[in-house]
Amino acid sequence: MGELELRRKPEPKALTPTKRPAGELTREQIELIKRTVAKGTTDDEFQLFLTQCRRTGLDALTRQIFAIKRWDARERREVMTTQVSIDGFRLIAERSGKYAGQTEPQWCGLDGRWVGVWLDEEEPPAAARIGVLRSDFREPCYAVARYGAYVQLKKEGGPNAMWARMPDVMLVKCAEALALRKAFPHELSGLYTSDELPADDRDAEVNSHVGPARPWTTFRGMIEEFAKLRGRLGTDNPIYHEVLGQFGVQHSNQFHDVKKAATAYQALLARVLEFEAIKPGTEPLPTEPPPTGEGDLP
Repeated sequence: MGELELRRKPEPKALTPTKRPAGELTREQIELIKRTVAKGTTDDEFQLFLTQCRRTGLDALTRQIFAIKRWDARERREVMTTQVSIDGFRLIAERSGKYAGQTEPQWCGLDGRWVGVWLDEEEPPAAARIGVLRSDFREPCYAVARYGAYVQLKKEGGPNAMWARMPDVMLVKCAEALALRKAFPHELSGLYTSDELPADDRDAEVNSHVGPARPWTTFRGMIEEFAKLRGRLGTDNPIYHEVLGQFGVQHSNQFHDVKKAATAYQALLARVLEFEAIKPGTEPLPTEPPPTGEGDLP
């Protein structure tokens, strides 16, 4: 009996579940990301996106990083771009151990005078700037973002909803992303925020429109030309808002139709010329703005 007991096979050991490496996604989480944050990506594009998530250490489930399918005008098809939220930029900078905060943001108008808060609800700021501090740098890394370079336009030519409602906030986020990338080039090289990029290249492919002559080729140029006319009238002159009110807007950045903006410009120009004709010592404005050529942007 004792010999039989010696030959008895040992009891099998219970299997212990293997621990998932820290930061490793479950299959359910991967499927969730592909359905939401990286919707529409191919298998190759999705693997590339996951590689970026691992490299940056950002969490796609909290939308610190996401994949966007954007129309590429040169490729004539949708391609994936990896975009990072401004919070993701701040987190990457913080993890470097050298991030020491920021300077106070500033905005300026066409006069170039910097202010700590933008209170003009009639016109967007011309530029925003902010500086990023590093513990091993003696001076802040400043960056300036111009409105005309970053405003995101709709196909009709006007700013999208966010840029129309809070242009100062959107612009300073672009300046902050620029400054962070300048201060932390190794960590942020090749990464951009959604605020820095147009939603779709098709939004920038605006066809030329037949209509009244207009002395601008960009949306920012339109705002500047209306501002010039307003400056000739004087900020307290009611003519400016009277004319724009006839076209259903209060400010020039609310125009979403190129023809309508050009018609309003010509109407305002006519009133300015009338005003200057009875105002002594004022140099008249040109009566015929240069026409736009084919393919010009509004």
